[in-house]
Amino acid sequence: MVLILSRSDLEKILTMKDVIEYVEMAFLELQRGTAILPMRATITLSEKHGWIGVMPAYLGRMGSLSTKIVTVFEKNLEKNMPTIMATIMLNDSETGAPLAIMDGTLITAMRTGAVCGVATKYLARKDSKNVGIFGAGVQARTQLMAMCAVREIRKALVHDVVKERAESFASEMSKILKYQ
Repeated sequence: MVLILSRSDLEKILTMKDVIEYVEMAFLELQRGTAILPMRATITLSEKHGWIGVMPAYLGRMGSLSTKIVTVFEKNLEKNMPTIMATIMLNDSETGAPLAIMDGTLITAMRTGAVCGVATKYLARKDSKNVGIFGAGVQARTQLMAMCAVREIRKALVHDVVKERAESFASEMSKILKYQ
């Protein structure tokens, strides 16, 4: 039986610390040559200002076989919809049988943030307390969450071309992460 996980299901079980750990393990698999990650196949729909991409991946040591289908439609903002949406299918790496179909939008955002978390873990000073964020979108949120997961961030400065977005971001994130 295939497990179906919605965004709300994933919000209950995913933590940024866990995602950072898995992203770091995936980077190690890439370095060791045990990952298969071909170029994504895409179709561009110029007249609709969008594209769809299919991204299969296999992590040998983790035994993870999955495919992400992602769409990016720039005009979705005008429709009050996300510009990036994704679905992920997890398959049994021994048989190919489908195991789970998951909302991939949250996973994609968290994975993108987690890459920043891994970089912060290894490249930022251990005593870093302040961060600067350019842009107040979805990726800014997960990147700040990731930096806070690996460092004791006390102050974050955010800049966005739309001042109100930066102010909203600062208000929202300061409540979630308890920083200035």
